Amino acid sequence: MRNYKGHFVTLHGSSAEIGKQQANTLKDIAQSDPTLLQSVLMPVPSISDTQLKETVTLLNDYCPGVTDEIHSFCEEMKVPPSQLIYMMSTYLTPGCSLGAVLPKKTKNAHTLVLRNYDLSPMLADFRLCDTQVVGKYHHIGFSASWFGRTEGINQEGLCVTFASCGMPTGNYPGMKKPAMKGLQFWAIVRSLLEQCKNVSEALALVNEMPTSSNMNLLIADASGQASLVETLDGSKVVRSAHVEEKGYLIATNHAHIPEIASLEQGRLKQSVQRYQVLNELLENQSEFMKGDLKEIMQLEYPKGLAVHNYDEFFGTIHSIVFDLNDRTLDLCFGSPVHNDWIQIKVGDPMPIREIDIQIQKQKYDDFWAIV
Repeated sequence: MRNYKGHFVTLHGSSAEIGKQQANTLKDIAQSDPTLLQSVLMPVPSISDTQLKETVTLLNDYCPGVTDEIHSFCEEMKVPPSQLIYMMSTYLTPGCSLGAVLPKKTKNAHTLVLRNYDLSPMLADFRLCDTQVVGKYHHIGFSASWFGRTEGINQEGLCVTFASCGMPTGNYPGMKKPAMKGLQFWAIVRSLLEQCKNVSEALALVNEMPTSSNMNLLIADASGQASLVETLDGSKVVRSAHVEEKGYLIATNHAHIPEIASLEQGRLKQSVQRYQVLNELLENQSEFMKGDLKEIMQLEYPKGLAVHNYDEFFGTIHSIVFDLNDRTLDLCFGSPVHNDWIQIKVGDPMPIREIDIQIQKQKYDDFWAIV
């Protein structure tokens, strides 16, 4: 068992003001946890001037304001943007379990979204950010490489969550080379949360975005709409929940839409197992409350969704159940098997500054088997 710290951060103001807040937050946290710097900064600049210019252009086109935030952050930290892992756009290799449960299957007729995020604690920010950029929608979500978001909910009740689809893309050993130039998932998730108020607007924006990530992007809103966007090697397909009439939409770390699934060379056994566990729960029960979703997230793999394979970069970093109508997040830093849940509402002050996280490692037979 090892202990980590989870952080609750408030980022309000203009993009430039938030950039300075981001730098000061990093300096403050790094005093007690210097290893955190390795999830934000490379030891030396890592991309060329040409690559940097292309990245800035892409962000300015589809994620307006982020480059102002980064510029202000870099001025305060006295580092070049080329040293930021975020600007490389090819770093994380996360696994996740996602699900949207629509009003027809929830006891209070609300839209609920569950999300389990798996990675290594050495690569995680462990930061829940309450972000309100001037002129953009107020949202809450966990950060990735400091400036991106792994998921979140905004003031309008739009929720966006992410999971890798097949082998993650990147320029690191063991990762798949990107098939095209484009945005990484963390930029897409944050951009949708800040610019869109419902699924329709989010789909319109994401369809415009060049995407380098192989991803399952689950988008849902308080009206009961939900869609899954799957991308693989430049192909992009959308499935909407109303097409299936099941009242739910789920995804793990393989392709679920036939047009994308036909491009896959194989599926990880553990991804298929998590999908089956989640699908069986949602298919066989007619009515859900948040507690029902928490229960499956509190069970350890292979019976549930919590995964403790931290040594192999695949352990639960955080779990969330969103209520899109109430604009609330029931969340747990680390695995819910070993840590407690807390609730936060969009617009309310962060309840505390930091929280202790217990990480307990476990290995599983045939975890990386291909089926």
